[in-house]
Amino acid sequence: MLTLWPMTSLRASPIKHRLVNDYFDDLSSTALDEGIFLMFYRTIVQPFLVILLAAAAVTLQAAERVLEPAFRHLRNAEPREWSDFAERAEASELVLPFEADAAFQPQTLRLRHRDLKQTWAVQLDGREIAKLPTDENEMVTFWSLPPESRRPGKHELRIGCRSKTPDDVLIGSAVLETRSRDELLGEATVEAEVVDIAGRPMPCRLTIVDANGSLMTLGLASSEHVAVRPGVVYTSDGHAKFALPAGTYTLYAGRGFEYSLARESLVLKPGETVRPKLTLTREVSTDGWVSCDTHIHTLTFSGHGDATIDERMLTLAGEGVELPITTEHNRHVDYRPFAEKLGLSRHFTTVVGNEVTTKVGHFNVFPLTTTGPVIDHLGEEWQSVATAIRTVVGGAENGTAPIVVLNHARDVHQGFRPFDPGRHIAAAGEDRDDWKLQADAMEVINSGAVRTDPWTLFEDWMGLLNRGFQLAPIGASDTHDVSRYIVGQGRTYLEVDDRDPGKIDAAAAMRSLREGRVMAGMGLLCRVKVNERFGPGALVPHEDRYRVDVDVLGPSWVGVDEVRIYLNGIRVPATESDAVSDSTASLPPGVRRRLRVSLPKLTHDAHLVVIANGPGIDAAYWPTAKPYQPTSPDHAGYVIGCCGAIRIDADGDGKFSSAFDYARRLTESTVDTAALVRQLADFDEAVAIQTASVLHRRGGGRFEQLVDAADQAPPQTKRGVQVYFNGWKALLPK
Repeated sequence: MLTLWPMTSLRASPIKHRLVNDYFDDLSSTALDEGIFLMFYRTIVQPFLVILLAAAAVTLQAAERVLEPAFRHLRNAEPREWSDFAERAEASELVLPFEADAAFQPQTLRLRHRDLKQTWAVQLDGREIAKLPTDENEMVTFWSLPPESRRPGKHELRIGCRSKTPDDVLIGSAVLETRSRDELLGEATVEAEVVDIAGRPMPCRLTIVDANGSLMTLGLASSEHVAVRPGVVYTSDGHAKFALPAGTYTLYAGRGFEYSLARESLVLKPGETVRPKLTLTREVSTDGWVSCDTHIHTLTFSGHGDATIDERMLTLAGEGVELPITTEHNRHVDYRPFAEKLGLSRHFTTVVGNEVTTKVGHFNVFPLTTTGPVIDHLGEEWQSVATAIRTVVGGAENGTAPIVVLNHARDVHQGFRPFDPGRHIAAAGEDRDDWKLQADAMEVINSGAVRTDPWTLFEDWMGLLNRGFQLAPIGASDTHDVSRYIVGQGRTYLEVDDRDPGKIDAAAAMRSLREGRVMAGMGLLCRVKVNERFGPGALVPHEDRYRVDVDVLGPSWVGVDEVRIYLNGIRVPATESDAVSDSTASLPPGVRRRLRVSLPKLTHDAHLVVIANGPGIDAAYWPTAKPYQPTSPDHAGYVIGCCGAIRIDADGDGKFSSAFDYARRLTESTVDTAALVRQLADFDEAVAIQTASVLHRRGGGRFEQLVDAADQAPPQTKRGVQVYFNGWKALLPK
């Protein structure tokens, strides 16, 4: 427990300064000689100033009292949550005693806080009066105090956490004010306008931070035209009028990672109105690709988070999500009537879906209809879940089977993790219980459930591709909130006509997704062509050589650290000659990195994947979240993007064979283990992994023979067998 005794802070009064200055201006214009003026000053003015300043000091002392001037590091339970916090916290809660009297009767508490992942509450004299926003972003909030805080005598404010889950937080800059919350937040007014390059107003996100970079609470509430949270306004038409305390601020405007970031410095004086006009430009060209968020929730229909259905419509328009999928938990909800009511339907085309939330994982299913049966979510293994999903085929649009997406496969929900190393061999795409994943896609990017290691879900996905699954990579936000997690921050681009966002051909978009003609990203996208003609989802015919052209797309405010190229999930070593240009100055707008790579000679079919990553965004205008279920106290934010798999028919038989297909054929045609190992010399590590998996699943001792023989095998065969062996050992009871 940290107890802090009050400090007194005096704040200058611009009104009183103006009164004194005006008085002296009048005196200076009076025709008095110097002697008369000095006598007048000493006998009349000087005593008046002393009385005036003394009165001002008393008034100001009563107006504001600083209880804690700085941040304090609190931790509600051990162990330490993040390594960038001190080993020992200052306290588990913050206690702020104060004394009210006739000269000091507080009405409002002002706080600054950061890294709140759990619920932290404010108590006055033992009674809870407020819950701080569950948000890891740094913000300043204002809390109206009940009348009993003004009762003369000693009082105590106490800020603590309800949860037993460890949470390292910073809370402080605690100030008591004798003015009401509305008075404090209404000192100055901002009338902001955001337009495109042609001067047309556009939906967007406005972010307002103070001189410390903290999100500042606004004197504005959500309505049909704006969705408001501390420091954030989503506006339906680029216009927003809001009040702020007097001070220095930075105003940002943005609209997802296809657009520039506009900013304006504001110095607000009491009673002042400013009218900033900001311009957003389209920096990233995604013509022919529709931006889609396949994982979206609301408080209205899912029952948690904070975004109402109207606020969700505003955030979708403000972030430029053109094809939002409604995925409320175990419900079929149509967002279209709500978009039409707010006049926003021209900005996006909605698709009805459902996050089927089961004991064995979460699956997004779409398109659906609101008139069809709701999917049974009570299955306890993947086959029964798949059977329940198939029962809604008749209700899907155009009579086609709905898309099924496996969500956040490394997260634990209801005690179950789909791709837990104790039940899933990632490199082989093999399930311990031989459950077969019946899905069309899987999330590799979830901006609302960020992974400590950004690569694990990509490795899981590529392992499943090697197993023979046809899965598209998905980027999604999984947001339930207005601003804590940003809708469309993780998103998927589908190859389909995007010229009219309000009239997207949803059926064509679903075909693109099913065929893997996608790009997934969070801040970055990978636009890839093989031999200048073949993109994601394509089958590249046999040719003498394969050249890969890569454009890493992103706005000017996002960086790129590296670009990785994978064949069958195995990273292709980069060379200095790969980079066409490392200088963004020589690249077209929206292209952050450009590479041209010649692949090594391929002797068998392989899938190609390109992934780019860069540093995360710490600033409040588009913050990338900390890990949702961290696997380490160390964390580093990131942006990331990938292309859908491109399949290369290197053996020239007119079709694509996965690593598992080759492994199955090899093990069926060759009984002798030594001969099998010799044959594997012509294949890559992925085929060796799948061969070990096939033999292990069949039993009969051949797997053990392969493990022994692999010691003398070529390097890629030895690595592949060892990788599978290590994965298999992880399945064994501890």
